Amino acid sequence: MLVVVKMEVSLNISYASSNQSSPLIGLTLHQLLEKRVNEHPDREMYVFPEDGERITFKAFKDRVEKLAAGLLSIGIKKGDRLALWGNIHMETLLFVAAARSIGVITVRILPAFPNTSVKDILLQTGCKVIVLGRTPNNLFDRLEDIRTSAEGVTK
Repeated sequence: MLVVVKMEVSLNISYASSNQSSPLIGLTLHQLLEKRVNEHPDREMYVFPEDGERITFKAFKDRVEKLAAGLLSIGIKKGDRLALWGNIHMETLLFVAAARSIGVITVRILPAFPNTSVKDILLQTGCKVIVLGRTPNNLFDRLEDIRTSAEGVTK
């Protein structure tokens, strides 16, 4: 079953590549978010000036948990793949954080990719959910074209 939503975590540890001698922090993204919420709940976490959007650590965490619960409620589980097709906006970050908090693997698809590449990505990754971002392109129509050209792929 494929769900369209409009609008490898093995050890579950954050890694950073650096030539410095400072150790890794040893926290998952969700644990780091929890830490920041406890320390600075009302501090802005992200600002998207072009969209006029701002979000605090606490508001971000609350929205991530609601999205994660929503993904679980439609049958998404750890190890499944979720495609994010669109440009980077607030909802992209929310879906990435929500997916990763429940062990779901995210697959980024850029709007500039041709339909044949998108079809190949979806076939190779086996995404259960596709989140369509807000872009100038009509991604829903493009997805419908891909679905009809690849019989059985998105049923």
